[in-house]
Amino acid sequence: MATELPVRRRFPPTADAPRRARAALRQSLRTAGLDDHGEFTDTLILLASELFDNALLHAGTEFDFDLDITGPPGGPRTVTVAVSDHGTSPLEQHLARLRPRTGRAASHGRGLMMVQRLAT
Repeated sequence: MATELPVRRRFPPTADAPRRARAALRQSLRTAGLDDHGEFTDTLILLASELFDNALLHAGTEFDFDLDITGPPGGPRTVTVAVSDHGTSPLEQHLARLRPRTGRAASHGRGLMMVQRLAT
């Protein structure tokens, strides 16, 4: 029988929010028995950390994280982490705009590229 562990948490736009979100994610993974899966767990927390930091630094608003774990304990499981901020415009559009002084796009904001490449 498949199990589901949906978790939804909201964090305020404070400097310690990403740290607290990471701790909540670790605790949720521990509850699901997924805290000792080495590289998988490390990568999951790394990617979520980047999204937590982006939500705080770029949107400057509260952010939510949703964690959904499905599948049988001891069997193949699917883990989905979603992070939502309450910003008014997409970060990607801002970063893609050419800068007036240099004519190039911003050299920061590459964390989302890391998330896209590592998340599967």
